[in-house]
Amino acid sequence: MVNSTMIGVLGQIACYSGKATTWDEAHNADLQYGPAPEEASFEIDPPTRPDATGNYPLPLPGLTKLI
Repeated sequence: MVNSTMIGVLGQIACYSGKATTWDEAHNADLQYGPAPEEASFEIDPPTRPDATGNYPLPLPGLTKLI
């Protein structure tokens, strides 16, 4: 189950960044989605907000950096 989850994470990193990512790069990365568990609550602001037209920013392959 852990391996299949990591494959999903690798796919997301590859799609967002537009480059191949190795298992070791992703495993050793300081990558965090959202706040740390101890900081999470229903009162915190979302990590992204929609623009004036109601659209959320999209990752751009080759421009978005995750690692």
